[in-house]
Amino acid sequence: MTDAKGWDSYWQSQQNTQALAVQTGYTDPLEQHWQAFFNRALRQYASPVLLELACGNGAVINTLPHAFTDSVNAVGLDISIHGIANLLRHHPQSSGVVASADALPFQQQRFDLVVSQFGAEYASSNALLQALPLLKEKGLMAALVHFQGSDIYQASEHACEISGELEQQQILSEAKKALLAAIRCAAGDIPRDVFREVDMAFAPVVKSLESIIRTCRHQDLGNKLKRLHGDIARIYQFPDRYQQQEVGQWMDRVAEDFAAYYSRMTALVDAALSEEQLTDLKQLICASGYDILSFGPLVINQFSFGWSLVCQRAVKE
Repeated sequence: MTDAKGWDSYWQSQQNTQALAVQTGYTDPLEQHWQAFFNRALRQYASPVLLELACGNGAVINTLPHAFTDSVNAVGLDISIHGIANLLRHHPQSSGVVASADALPFQQQRFDLVVSQFGAEYASSNALLQALPLLKEKGLMAALVHFQGSDIYQASEHACEISGELEQQQILSEAKKALLAAIRCAAGDIPRDVFREVDMAFAPVVKSLESIIRTCRHQDLGNKLKRLHGDIARIYQFPDRYQQQEVGQWMDRVAEDFAAYYSRMTALVDAALSEEQLTDLKQLICASGYDILSFGPLVINQFSFGWSLVCQRAVKE
């Protein structure tokens, strides 16, 4: 999901919460991480100009400490017009730019701070390198990126496997067929023996769904599957309470939701950087005349969120 259309659909949907919250349920540790960074970094500048790369709805800008919100000139850049609209809705004092993180429309040395949280790497593995020239002298870049050894990466890989099983066994399409048959039978539109055949075919599908739920170790996806199971059971038990059209449309939306979720998890897995890519990134940053201030995995409460990078434009002698 690297195109503007895919991200537009994501940020336009009702699930346009912070990406990480969708994947892990953790938000406070990252907020604390960024606030600690800002409390250290922002004191160096009188009126700092900040750029958030691939900002979505402003995951990092949202964490700016209140003491600095009036002094910081914040700019968010994202490929999605809906992501930028969400940012400006919550932070009207900020500026928004619709562009890709690997095609930056800014003059060099414009920003004191460039930040990104699980965003720039979706554009390309070199997006952060392309942003380095935007830093003023003594300017800081701070980024959290997905990497292939993190707990988030492993959870997302598992979510892709579970979503693949859901699709392979055609659980959603079979559920739609069975629910519509139950409603039609309750309304007298089809004979009961016809429904009984559909019901017998649906029984192993339900068992497959229950098996997938038991093996799912991804908290958010597991909760989605449990809600789906409960909703199907409720409609199946009381089919006379529902209309065929509304249930059909609901199942279509459910299928679209799971397809989008699978796309999101696949994009995360594909975007995550390998150890070799991270090593190359560090070497290229240093070779470009920037100092590495911190470089390593961000682990909070024994949970590995991603790879944390902070670098600074070297001061000219």
